[in-house]
Amino acid sequence: MKIIVLLFFCLMLSFEAVSQQKANAPLDSCLLRLSSVSFFWKKDSLAQNGYRLSVYKGLLSCNYSNMTSTILFEKLGQPNRISQHSKGVGWLYNYYDGKMLPVDSGLAPERGYIIFNFDLKSKYLLNVGEGHFD
Repeated sequence: MKIIVLLFFCLMLSFEAVSQQKANAPLDSCLLRLSSVSFFWKKDSLAQNGYRLSVYKGLLSCNYSNMTSTILFEKLGQPNRISQHSKGVGWLYNYYDGKMLPVDSGLAPERGYIIFNFDLKSKYLLNVGEGHFD
C-alpha cells in the first residue's frame, strides 16, 4: 500500500512539473527570440542599418505574458523614447528611421516604432504595438 501511495505522489509531482513547464513555454520562446536578436538590435540603436526593420514583426507576434521591464531592458537595451500614459509607461524602440537616410534615397522620412506598454504598478508588460510618426 505504501508503494502505491508513493507512486501516486511521484506521479502527481511529475504532472505538476510538466504543467508548469507548459505554462512558461510562451515566455521561454519569447526570451529565446529576444536573446537571438539582442546583440544586433542593440548595434542598430539608430535604426539605420535595417536589422530592426527586418526583425520587428517577429517581436510583435510574440506572447509576452509575465515579461518584466527588467528583462526587456536587458535584451533590447535603452529605448529610443519613453512615454507616460494613464495605465503605465510605454517604451518605444525605433525600427525604421527615414530621417537618418540620405535625402536622395527616395524613402519616406518617417519613423516607425514598436512600443512595449508596461503596467506602472506591477512592471509587467501589458501589450505590444507599432506606430509611425513624422
